[in-house]
Amino acid sequence: MGFDLHTDGGAARKSGVGPRTLPPSGKKQGVRFTSNIVGPMYVLADILCLLLSAPLAVLIYDVSFGQRLEPTVHLFAFVIMVVSFLLLRSSRLASQGTLSGGLDDEGDATFNAVVSTFLTAALVWQFGLIEQYSRGISIIYLLCLITFLWLSRPILRHTLSSMARRGVIGQRIAFYGADAASLAIIERMLRLIDMPHLRFVGVADDRPKLKQLGDLPWIGGYKELADLARKGEIDQVFISVADINKDRLRTIVDELSEVSIDVSVIPPQAVEFSPDYRA
Repeated sequence: MGFDLHTDGGAARKSGVGPRTLPPSGKKQGVRFTSNIVGPMYVLADILCLLLSAPLAVLIYDVSFGQRLEPTVHLFAFVIMVVSFLLLRSSRLASQGTLSGGLDDEGDATFNAVVSTFLTAALVWQFGLIEQYSRGISIIYLLCLITFLWLSRPILRHTLSSMARRGVIGQRIAFYGADAASLAIIERMLRLIDMPHLRFVGVADDRPKLKQLGDLPWIGGYKELADLARKGEIDQVFISVADINKDRLRTIVDELSEVSIDVSVIPPQAVEFSPDYRA
């Protein structure tokens, strides 16, 4: 099971439903990132690939053809290609990649590189600079970029997996909802998820309908959730309460949003229809 059912000393295990928070571990943590760091790391890798491809392409072109390039035209083309490539990646939500999805994106990256090359050539032609523009170096640059993109992905995947195993990347998740239907969803998600960077913190509810939560650690109400978030103990909250009043839901979401954590509302049917969780 991907979640670590950690109860911080077992204080909340098999307890009655009372307003008790999970105490902090007391262990000083090193630098830790949430899974939101994954997307920016892919963007940085893309930028590095773009920058490394330029001098390599010029070197290969010079050795192969020995012809002089028009610096202004090709610098203009390089800027257009970089901008168009990054915009294409952004439009496909590459910057929002997660550890559970978006890691195998070599095909998308290659497609974006090809499209940005054609867009660059079209703009160069539109500006009347096509005569000074070398199609040969544009092809060489494209091949270099694709090569670097494909080489970077296994390295990046290994780096991210290693960071997750060492706890450098971690996502601490709490659930809000202490009724039979909500707990069924929680237990089903715990069975389905197998990601080492995720850690289950506990369950909260201001109006619990169950006296005991079994082995699930108890946190308290949404105010206790907010307090833990302020202390840096929680990164994300899932809210799953059947037939919850809209005003009550809005109050909970507003309170939690003030402490800058991710809040997701899960309909009871969501787990049944879509068992994959991405974080």
